[in-house]
Amino acid sequence: MKTVLDQLADFIEESRDRLTCNQWISDDDMKVYIRKGRHMLYPGRSSLTLDIASVEVQEEKRGKGLWTAFLGKAHEMNPREATYIECVHNPILQASLIKHGWPSVWDSENLLESFFLLKEK
Repeated sequence: MKTVLDQLADFIEESRDRLTCNQWISDDDMKVYIRKGRHMLYPGRSSLTLDIASVEVQEEKRGKGLWTAFLGKAHEMNPREATYIECVHNPILQASLIKHGWPSVWDSENLLESFFLLKEK
């Protein structure tokens, strides 16, 4: 069985020439929903993104750094302008993302529970 990182690499390659693409990837440790996206990360600026929309780490494997390792490697592998994580409802994860330099996405009314990290050029 391929790891989620192997499947992510396949997704990135297979989706290069497609306008939109989404997929669930999974292995024995976690299940992740990913897609190609486009988001207004700053007013007036639309960015191409790798979206991570849902993550489920096997209960017995939580707290072992699997999500953190996946996120770091996914961002490194991402060929788009930014990595975007949406609908983060876990306050511990929100605090961790902010601590590690992931800005939250704001709309005109509320702080959204989404975060992004631009790729370094």
